[in-house]
This record gives sequence, C-alpha cells and structure tokens, in this order.
Amino acid sequence: MHLIADSGSTKTDWYFLASNGRYQLFQAAGMNPVTYSHLELKKAIQEVLEQFSCASIQQISFYGAGCAAEEAADKMQQLLAEAFPKCSNIEVKSDLWATIRAFGKPVQPGFYCILGTGSNACFFDGERLVQLRPSLGYLLGDEGSANALGRQLIKDYLYKVMPSSLAQAFAQQFPIVQAPNFIAQLYAQERPNAFLGQFSRFLSQNRQTNYIEKALKYHFSDFICQQLLIFEAAKNYPIHFTGSIAAVFEPELQAALSAAQLQRAKILASPLPKLLHYHLT
Repeated sequence: MHLIADSGSTKTDWYFLASNGRYQLFQAAGMNPVTYSHLELKKAIQEVLEQFSCASIQQISFYGAGCAAEEAADKMQQLLAEAFPKCSNIEVKSDLWATIRAFGKPVQPGFYCILGTGSNACFFDGERLVQLRPSLGYLLGDEGSANALGRQLIKDYLYKVMPSSLAQAFAQQFPIVQAPNFIAQLYAQERPNAFLGQFSRFLSQNRQTNYIEKALKYHFSDFICQQLLIFEAAKNYPIHFTGSIAAVFEPELQAALSAAQLQRAKILASPLPKLLHYHLT
C-alpha cells in the first residue's frame, strides 16, 4: 500500500492508495516540522497508525509545508521511518512538489504557487524546482495567505479602521477579539498561523464590500509582486495555484494577475486527487 500525504499547517490529507487504484482518505492534524514540536508531529503520526497497520505500508510520499529546508525534511523523514520501520521507500518533499505534480505528467515549465493558510511559490523549469525567494513563514512572509488576511482583519478591527457595520459583524462572528486578554491569547497559541487564518473566512462572507475588495486586491498584488514579478520572464509562462484561498477568491486573484499583465492561472483547491493520478501513472 502506498501512503500519500498532503500536509499543511492546518490539516493533513492522508491517502492510502492500493495497487488497484482504490484509496481511502484520512484527515488528521497539520504537520509542519518548522513550526510544530517533535511531540506534536509524533502525535499527528500516531493518529495515522491508529487507522492502519504500519506493516501494510510499502511506500510513503509525504508532501509538507516547511519541508523545503533540508533539515526539516530530514526531521520528517526520521519520524516517518521510526513510525513505519518496515517501509524502506519514504520520500519527503516540499508541498510545492505536490502542487507541481498535481498539474499532470510530464510537468510543464511554469510558476507553481500555494495560497492557503500560508503561501509559497516557485518556478519549475521542466526538471528542477527553483524557489525564487526563501519561504519566510507566517511571521515575515506568507503574502496573500489566510494568515496574512486574517492578521490584517484583526489589526483593522482593533485599530478601529474597519467600517463600523463590518466591525460589528466581525465581533459577532469572532467574539474572542473583544476579550480583554485577546492579545495574550494570540501569543499563547501553539499554532498562531492557523489561528490567524481562521479569521479569513469573514472575507468570503462579505466580499462585495469596498473595504474587503481593497483588502483582497492589496494582498494578492503583494503576493504577485513579492513572488512572481521578481522573475523577469514571468509574463511568458503559465501560472498554477493550489490552496483554499486561491480557490475561494479565484475572481479576485485572476483580476490581480491580469492587472500585473500575467497569464490567467489554473487553480485547484487541493493538489489531491490529481496527485493520486500522478502516482498511478
């Protein structure tokens, strides 16, 4: 049995793929070796072991946020090897590789991007993944992501620059922001990026307002400027996205790409099940 994982900071989709093409899906906690502790990662893997016997797993393909760095990928490799001692074929790759492989075989040159809880981008030349800029994570990077959008909403609410009607609706949907110790609670979060990202769903529910239209335009333009336009030939290649934010806000994202004179993007909410097809062919 082939175990395939698409892991982000919020959740991990585990697919148990049999040789006949049948598969089972199990969803568990996110697994980011950069932001999660060793204990949290082991606990998340244990959830999987409780669902299926490790003896039946012959191959593992793990695609994860934070796994672009060699040290982080090695950490995840070691944890999986300990959990599945009889599995000798374990591959750990960045979540960008899941996006690249989700768009078919052979994979065509172009830009491959992620807009979900976090964000990332790379150029694939047909053989190699070229990351134009390092992934700076939720504190310094993640332009255009749920984390960045949620952080902006909270900031605007607390600074009282959010329109009053929206501020009332925001506080009603997320009463936690009115708590006297909200900032302390924020800093105490084990997964602050996922915590901040949850607030971004307010945008989709109120997307027709001028305030939110401007916010989406700003954040998507920021992502494009920081991650795509630094490449001189960006206008000559197709652009692909996976991720919930890219899918939910596709019209706004496509408009931002057009404004930057870039090609319309192909967008998938998730690299799966296209990634399953890649491993079956």
